[in-house]
Amino acid sequence: VNGSDAERLAMLNRALTIIGANRDRAYWFTRSPVGASGPAQIMSGTYKRLRERYPSAYLMKDADLGRLEHHNAFKAAMLHADAELWPMSSEYRKWLVENPDDGRIVLAAGYNASSNTVYKAIVACEDAWRDESCEQTKDDKKNKLPGETRRYLQKYEWIYGVLFDEAFRQQVYENVYVRESGS
Repeated sequence: VNGSDAERLAMLNRALTIIGANRDRAYWFTRSPVGASGPAQIMSGTYKRLRERYPSAYLMKDADLGRLEHHNAFKAAMLHADAELWPMSSEYRKWLVENPDDGRIVLAAGYNASSNTVYKAIVACEDAWRDESCEQTKDDKKNKLPGETRRYLQKYEWIYGVLFDEAFRQQVYENVYVRESGS
């Protein structure tokens, strides 16, 4: 989170190289500290619940292989988003659709912490839902966003900017390559 643009860019380039070199098997070698795996970083228990909830989606029976096989894993990710969003109010779901830039961030946070956790943080802290003032502490977890999710969003937005925002990407490259060359 606190790395320089050069450090972040080097990390992103390493990750993209691993993906490029291993193609469809790139995520076979990664597992989060809590056991999430595959390109969508899905937990085994979550995958099994999705299989039960959406039988007509025909997710692969083997949870380990199902989380690794790209087509199946991304189908599971879409089902996961669906399962998380339906319990939310129709006004909230409508807002997500009508505000795609904000909705993208909310959905990314929800993917990391659960949509319900993010929804509660938004209700409790309104526009400050991502601020440190709305961060969970050991003693106060009620309706606040986990610090891990706040850090995840910082990384997510930086990577999103490099990959999809031409002006941001140019600024990062200038910060990295112009400073390195001494120009």
